[in-house]
Amino acid sequence: AVVSTQSTGKKKRVMRPLLSLPRYKGVHVLARNYTPLLRAPIHTNIKPHTYILSNQRNYSTNGNDNAKDSTSQNAVPKRKRKWGRLILGSSLFITAGLISLGTFFQFENPVHQASNGLVRFSRSVYACLYMIIDYKISLRNYEQGTPGHKQATDLFNQRSADRILALCLKNGGVYIKAGQYIASLNHLIPQQYITTLQVLQDKALSRPYEDVVKIFEEDLGHPPEYFFSQFERTPLAAASLAQVHYATTKDGKECAVKVQYPDLRYNFTGDMLAHEFLLKLLVTAFPSFEFRWIGPEMKKVLVEELDFIKEGKNSERAKVELEHNDWIYVPKVYWDMTSKRILTAEFIHGCKVNDVNTLKKMNVDKKEVVECMIKMFSEQIYVWGFVHSDPHPGNIFVRKYGNRKGFQLCLLDHGLYRELDEHFRKNYCHLYKSLVLLDEEKVQFYCKELGITNYKMFADTVLMRKFEGAAVGLGDQMSKEVFEKMSVSLMARMPELAAMLREMPRHLLLIIRNNNLLRALNFEMGSQVNRFSIMARYAVKGISHEKQNKSLRSKIRSLKEKISFEIYLKSYEFFYLISRLTTRLMLKVGLIAIPNIETISIG
Repeated sequence: AVVSTQSTGKKKRVMRPLLSLPRYKGVHVLARNYTPLLRAPIHTNIKPHTYILSNQRNYSTNGNDNAKDSTSQNAVPKRKRKWGRLILGSSLFITAGLISLGTFFQFENPVHQASNGLVRFSRSVYACLYMIIDYKISLRNYEQGTPGHKQATDLFNQRSADRILALCLKNGGVYIKAGQYIASLNHLIPQQYITTLQVLQDKALSRPYEDVVKIFEEDLGHPPEYFFSQFERTPLAAASLAQVHYATTKDGKECAVKVQYPDLRYNFTGDMLAHEFLLKLLVTAFPSFEFRWIGPEMKKVLVEELDFIKEGKNSERAKVELEHNDWIYVPKVYWDMTSKRILTAEFIHGCKVNDVNTLKKMNVDKKEVVECMIKMFSEQIYVWGFVHSDPHPGNIFVRKYGNRKGFQLCLLDHGLYRELDEHFRKNYCHLYKSLVLLDEEKVQFYCKELGITNYKMFADTVLMRKFEGAAVGLGDQMSKEVFEKMSVSLMARMPELAAMLREMPRHLLLIIRNNNLLRALNFEMGSQVNRFSIMARYAVKGISHEKQNKSLRSKIRSLKEKISFEIYLKSYEFFYLISRLTTRLMLKVGLIAIPNIETISIG
C-alpha cells in the first residue's frame, strides 16, 4: 500500500506491506475515513481512502477542540515495540499453523482445506486487530460520560458492526451463525450491532445443485431424483448452515428438504479455534471484557445444530408434548430420506408469524397470534422443560385451520433445543412467580438456588425496569425514551452484568435470549401483548405440574395458590385497562397533551 505521510512539512511516499497499518511515532494510527475491512460487494457505506497522517493528530468526531491532545505522550520504546510485534506475530503464526495442520490431516483435499482455513483465520484476526486499534485511537481523547465520548463510541460501534457483518458474509457458514447469535443478545450489546447484524437472518448465499447431489450420494447413496418425483433445484431459502428445497415424493407428498452445506464440517474445527483465539485476544486487549463464555456456549449450540437426526428427534418430542393444543402443529419427519446432513419433513403452506399483511388477508388476528406464540414457548419452558431455543420469525409459520381460533402455529427448525433439569425448571417457575409478585425475599432465595448472586441485576434484566421500589411486577407499556434509558443503564453496568452472565446457568441464558426474541416480535407486530402475565400463569401451571403426583392435600393447596394468583393477575390487568381508558379519554378532551415519544410494549 502507498501511504502519504506528513513530517516536517515534507511529503514522501512509503511502500508498506498489505496488512500493515500506518504508524506515527511508534503508534499505529488510522485516519477518520476508514478503509473497508473486506473488499467484498456487501452492504456498507465505508469507502476506501488513502491513509493521511498529520502532526496535528486530532481525531475528534464532533469537532471538539477541547479534546485532549496526546501528541506530547512518549512513544513506545523501539525495543518493546519489536518484542511486542514478534510475540504477536509468532502467536498468530503458531495458531494459524495448528488450525491448518488440523484441517490438513482430517479431510479430503487437505491442501485446499488447509489454505482455506488459514485465509479465514487471517481474515478474522485482521478484523479483530483492526477494531482494537480503532477503539484505542477513537476514544483516547475523551473522558467517559462526556457527550463527545458517547458520540465517538456510537460511531466506533457502527464501524465495528459493519466490519463484523463484512467478515461474516465473507467467511460464511459458522460465522453467519455467530453473527446471528450476537444479534440476538439484544439488550446486552449496543444497538448498532443488533441493527446491522440482523440482516444475517435473511442474507446467506445458497450453494449450487451439484453440492446437494454430492451430499445425497454420500449420505443416502443416491441422487435426489431417486427419492423424489420432483425436486426443485433452486432453494426456497438459504440459512447459515443449510438450504431448503421443495420436493414431492413419488407417492405425492409435499416435502421441505433441508441440506447442509458440504464445507461446514471441513471448516468447523478451524473456525471454532479461531473464535476461541479471538476471544482471548479481546480479553488481552480489554481486561474488563467478560464474555469469553460465549465461545464454549456457541460451540455447543453449533454441534447440536449440525446433527439433523437429533433435530428430527427433537421435533417428534415437541410434537408429542404440544399436540393437546389444536392451534400448534409440528411437521412430520420422513426418516427414510433423512441423515445427519439431510432432513426431509412435511412441507407447510403458510406465512411467517410477523407477516402482518398476509395475516390480515387470511383474516387472522395478529394479537391472538402473538398471544398463542408466547403461550407455546411458555409451556415449553415452565411445564415441559424442553425448549426451542431459536424462535425467530422464519421458524414460526401461521396457516389457516378449521379450529376455534381459525389458524395454527407451525413450529419449524428444531435443531437447537435446551432440556431443563427438574431442579432448574421448578426453581425458575418459583422465581418468575416471585418476580411478578415483587417478593424480594423469594426472588433472592430462588436466584441463589439457580446460582445467581446479584438478584437485583437479574430482576432488572428480565423485567427491563427497576425491580427495586417498583409498584407493579407486570409490564405493560413504557415510552421508547424510558426503554432506551434502561438499556443505557444496563450497558453502564456492563462489568456487573457480564459477571452475572458468566455465573448464570447456560439454561437461563438461552431462556433470556428467547424472551428477548419474543419481546422484539411483540414490538415489531405492534400487538402490545403483555407477555409477563402469560408467562406468570404458565409458571404457576409449571409449579402445579411439579406436584401432579402429590397427595390430595397438596393438590388442594396448589389449586388455592393458583386461584389466588389468578385473582392477583386479573386485578392488575383491570388496573392497566382502566389506566389506558382514562388516558385516552383525557387525550380526547384535551386535558393532557400527546407525548412526543413513541410507546413500546415491553410485554
